Amino acid sequence: MYYSFDVNFFLPFLILGNVPASFVREPKSIQVVEGKTGTMDCEVAGYPVPKVTWFRNGREILEGRKFKMTHIGNIHTLVINEVFEEDCGDIVVKVYNKGGTKTARASLQIQGKLTQFKDAL
Repeated sequence: MYYSFDVNFFLPFLILGNVPASFVREPKSIQVVEGKTGTMDCEVAGYPVPKVTWFRNGREILEGRKFKMTHIGNIHTLVINEVFEEDCGDIVVKVYNKGGTKTARASLQIQGKLTQFKDAL
């Protein structure tokens, strides 16, 4: 009897050791209309499956009414509800496993904020 299987699925289990955590796609900076929802996502890889942690202005983001974190497979998403100026700044995502750690940075800004300031001059 002949069985076929997808080598790519089993490859991590055949490798001796770890595959360091890495980004397939890093998060991109976004501008959000004030009071609206913003979304950032990234795609990660590694074995064992990497853990993902999001940070805003150096502090770990905790899930709640303001922030939601989800993932489907290796795509991780951060949703920021009702974005206001105090939510803006650097967003860092850290991926890590036994093989290593990587970070990526993006920014969250209010759309048109700089333009409104220039118009006031």
